[in-house]
Amino acid sequence: MGRPDRLTGVLGVMALVVGTLAVGLPEPARAAVTIPAGFIEGTVADVSAPTDLAFLPDGRMLVSSKPGVLRMIKNEGVVPTPVVDLSAKVCSRREEGLGAVAVDPAYSTNHFVYLFYTFNRVGTCYTYDDGSIVLTKGPVNRLSRFVLPAGSDVIDPASEVVILDNMAALGMHNGGDIEFGADGLLYVTVGDAGCRVTDQTKCQASNDNARSLALPLGKVLRVTRNGAVPADNPYASAPGARRCTNPAGVPPGSGPCSEIFATGLRNPFRFSFKPGTNTFHINDVGLALWEEIDLGAKGADYGWNVREGHCATRSTSDCGTPPAGMTNPIYDYAHSSGCKAITASAWVPEGLWGGYSGSYLFADYVCGKIFRLVPGSGGKYTTETVVSGLGVNSAVSMQFGPYNGTQALYYTTYTGQVRRLAKHIPVPVASFTTSPTQISSAPATVHFDASASTSPLNSPLSYHWDFGDGRTLVVTSGPTVDHVYGAEGGYTATLRVSDGSRESQPATRTVTVGDPPTATILSPSADPTYSSHDALRLKGTGVDGRGVTLPASALSWQVLLHHESHIHPYFGPASGNDVAITYPSPEDLGAAATSYVEVQLTVTAPNGIKTTVTRNLLPKKVSLTFNTDRSTALALQVADQTLKGAATVTAWANMEFTVHAPSPQSYPDRTYYFRSWSDGKPQTHQIVAPAANQTYTASFDRVNGPPPPPPPPPPP
Repeated sequence: MGRPDRLTGVLGVMALVVGTLAVGLPEPARAAVTIPAGFIEGTVADVSAPTDLAFLPDGRMLVSSKPGVLRMIKNEGVVPTPVVDLSAKVCSRREEGLGAVAVDPAYSTNHFVYLFYTFNRVGTCYTYDDGSIVLTKGPVNRLSRFVLPAGSDVIDPASEVVILDNMAALGMHNGGDIEFGADGLLYVTVGDAGCRVTDQTKCQASNDNARSLALPLGKVLRVTRNGAVPADNPYASAPGARRCTNPAGVPPGSGPCSEIFATGLRNPFRFSFKPGTNTFHINDVGLALWEEIDLGAKGADYGWNVREGHCATRSTSDCGTPPAGMTNPIYDYAHSSGCKAITASAWVPEGLWGGYSGSYLFADYVCGKIFRLVPGSGGKYTTETVVSGLGVNSAVSMQFGPYNGTQALYYTTYTGQVRRLAKHIPVPVASFTTSPTQISSAPATVHFDASASTSPLNSPLSYHWDFGDGRTLVVTSGPTVDHVYGAEGGYTATLRVSDGSRESQPATRTVTVGDPPTATILSPSADPTYSSHDALRLKGTGVDGRGVTLPASALSWQVLLHHESHIHPYFGPASGNDVAITYPSPEDLGAAATSYVEVQLTVTAPNGIKTTVTRNLLPKKVSLTFNTDRSTALALQVADQTLKGAATVTAWANMEFTVHAPSPQSYPDRTYYFRSWSDGKPQTHQIVAPAANQTYTASFDRVNGPPPPPPPPPPP
């Protein structure tokens, strides 16, 4: 990965429109969810691109979404008006956006809510590489405090107070989780930004931002709720210490950041405190081989980019005791298990869920599972699976919250849901059918039949209907009812049933009144293969159910980067037509063989009904062979991979990565010194992958004495 992707056009927002139906875009297929005996699991609400959740003291739930909109769920329904909409000032390309939300433990008196988001500082979401330790152009990650007044569902954006700011955002590895400890201090995890801020050709394992105490990247930060630095932070009194996230501007110098609590992390996407304590675990997303859980400790160095999991980076054999001053994770797991991206985390409250009481839970985004961390002898840990079958792109964030007089585990999935796992308490079950489910025009009478609903005690049921069109809720004593929809639209009807003491979880059905629009992608074409940084134009058409061509504002685009079985958001949602973007590079060289790009076009008709179509854009792949002119035991560093012999890798045409010929190398009793590369470039240089297969050979001199003189510099 070399220069950042250049994006033009307007970054839009995928608005959550309550009561609309996405026609043609079903929920991603997944196996049946497997849960422990005695538990129930299901969907609470649908929220577009949810990233995090938090609970207010009265049980209302706040849900952050990637495009920059904070939503509220109360009474198990999504409040139509956003709590706050920051989309106009948020960059949401790739892994950027509104990433986390937290509620102050003293909310009942101060009403503070905290948001971590990527701020569009200078009017562009492209990051310029100006070679400085503090980037002066492009977006930054920031943490802000807002006021949500008591009893209100809306935040005044003018109440924003910026707490932490000026954390470089390069599109990847933002981290960005927020938690309060029992000490009343605010802890924030920040990713390593993916590439070195002073040289954005150095990415992934070549990126050493996490090793620099002069940067807040790849760190756990600790401040007060007002942003002040606690006196006992490990570097607060160090010579030259600076407040590197100062909203007023980063102080000059290269001294350590006084906000740092711990360091050496790659992408600490989520972390959690054990309730009522200062004990916390950090889930750090790995590179190619390992995912890890670290025990939060003041001044700890968890080793990235030198270490990945309990091993040297890119190794499964060079493991064990870490270098002096570094700390191994308390638990890690290999990508070979099929689980490859550690995400959500939560502690089971003491006294809840029997044998699970006090346990640490964590989730994996790729394999769709939630695990329990099980303490063992000698300080070792094992795991047991709690939930499986969630599918890919799942369980981004988890929190325990109120449910039926006790607590349950709530979690967000990037596919667009808030779900809940709860201990089973016998409650009624709601179930109903609709007839018809699609009608061409309004007014339309729909018959609802809830005869399949059940009561565990065979008690009489009352039926609580919400037909999704904003009209008064209806309660019936019988299972059937007719409802007239007076206008065209996509509606979500919801039923809850009650036996007088307990109420069921909601059951939902969709009803469409009116014909859905037709969506067509005109550009880019699906036929060609694409090179990294190719210019693309997103063009399409939308035609409503009556054949009327819709304006550009009815079109919304989203571009996803697929890697193996999971996705990375790349661009959008963005509204309009003829939107200019560039074809991305893969996440890294190792991902090039299994990655591709998907374009989604969603057309919304005036009646609110949506249709989504997709198109896959395949990359132009090339085979690049790396070799030496000497022993096949000599090693070459190609991006983040160490290769020996004649090794071939897959790349996308025009993607950039760095190669290095280590020198000297000894094998078995000879010493080899680098002489030249076949492409005439220096010992360490950047390659832009060509459009055709190519071989690169590193030449070495074999000597038994002192090294030969260095080669002359290349001509200007």
